[in-house]
Formats: sequence, structure tokens, C-alpha cells
Amino acid sequence: MGGFSLVNNTSNIVIGLVGTSGSGKNEVSKMLESSNFFCIDADIVTNQVIMENQNKILDFFLHYDSKIKNNDGSLNKKKLSSLLFSNEKLLIQHENFIYPLIEEKILLLIKNSNSKFIILNAPTLHKSSLINITNIFIYVTAPYIIRVLRIKKRDNISLKKILLRFKNQKNNITYYKKQNKKIYYIYNWFTKKYLHSVVENIKEKIEKQYE
Repeated sequence: MGGFSLVNNTSNIVIGLVGTSGSGKNEVSKMLESSNFFCIDADIVTNQVIMENQNKILDFFLHYDSKIKNNDGSLNKKKLSSLLFSNEKLLIQHENFIYPLIEEKILLLIKNSNSKFIILNAPTLHKSSLINITNIFIYVTAPYIIRVLRIKKRDNISLKKILLRFKNQKNNITYYKKQNKKIYYIYNWFTKKYLHSVVENIKEKIEKQYE
């Protein structure tokens, strides 16, 4: 998301919630939010930015696939997603345009928040300058087949599209390790009750670290 350097000059503790696709990051985010952490969902912000800039996106990508434009002239986000995940060069071009706009919105949300702890639920944080303002990472993962089944149920897309998405979304744990910041790991393939206990334990450790 962009190429400029950022520094966290606020009193907020920014926690990067990252991990593999279908691992349950949104569930973890909801649990932390119920514990009075302020959660920013990068996917929601992304959708807002895309809709605000849909005409520019259509102008650029329409000649690659006319199906990304609905009959009413609006952008078909599912068709756009299929196009981008089938062409890495187009995906990169799209990210270079959209990521700086996403960063700008997220930075404003952080600045205006009164919460001490900010959860940044951002699957592609490794591509973002926002990684420079994070203090901690929470990395969520689960077995491959479980993630496939979760995405199939959640997004109702074909197995082929899921596997293509996985191919384009590499496991970036090595990159996060290189940041020399604390990483809390969540292996989410048990019950929701167990997940809640793990999340609560991590929350308490973070609060104690910064009390």
C-alpha cells in the first residue's frame, strides 16, 4: 500500500492482524473488538475506496474484461476480483493505484480513534507502508483444507477460484518475522470456545505489556 515511510507518532498501540486466507482473522477481530479494542477492517475500507473510484477503475480495466461493468454502469467487484487474481500484472497495477488511497483512510481512522489499542485487520499488510506503524502482529492460520472449506462456505465460489486465490496470496510469515516485532500466533482449527480463550489470553498479555 504505497511507497512512503510512516512512523507511529501517536499514543496508540497498533496491532497488525494478519495471516492466511480463510484462517479466521475476522472472527479474531470481532472477539478483540468486544474487548474494547478498536478494530479497523482493511477489507471494508478497501470496498469503500473501490466504490468511490469505480469509474477510474472501469476506465482502466474494462478493455481487459467487459464483464466487470454491470448493466447499470456500476463496477462488478466479483468480476474485477476474478480478473485481477488471474493476472498478476493487473493485480499489481490495481494495488499501486488503490493502496495509497486505502492507507490515507486508515491513517485518518487511527488518528481519530480514542482507543489505546488499534487492531488493523489487514491481510496484505506486508505490502503496506502501514506496517511501519504497527507495534505487534497477531498471525492467524489454519490447515489448508479447513481454509478451503471456510472460503467455499463464506464466498460461495468454485474450488478453482479458491486455489487461484491461494496461489496469489503467499504465506508471508517470514516477512513479518523480519520486522523484529512481537508476533502472537493463533492456530485456529479447534472450537470457537477454544479460539476465544486464546484470543483473551493474547489480549491480556498485550494490555499488561503496555499498562
